Amino acid sequence: MLYGIGTDIIKVERLTDAKESFLSFAFTERELKEFGGKPERLAGCFAAKEALVKALGLGFREIGLKDIEILHDEPGKPVVNLRGAAEKYGGLIYNVSISHEKEYAAAFVTAEKEE
Repeated sequence: MLYGIGTDIIKVERLTDAKESFLSFAFTERELKEFGGKPERLAGCFAAKEALVKALGLGFREIGLKDIEILHDEPGKPVVNLRGAAEKYGGLIYNVSISHEKEYAAAFVTAEKEE
């Protein structure tokens, strides 16, 4: 059963010149390592985090950016790893789609309850 849907779009340029302090605030070490500092991949990850909190009907009041970890499985599909304050939403199934274009990265997330 569908719990929520979220989407987000971000200009890649916003992460091209991001300061180290912001990167360490917004992304886990695993995310930074996996995305290799590539701005378009970091932008997609950031958009997915924003889309996920929208799917939950939240903002970043209740959970932090690093409470949501966006990684990829072996074939390259985005997967969600919830940490810290976000763990209480671990009973949902998340489907994540991330797209990149030269100037923008966009993400779409559905959150579903098991029936």
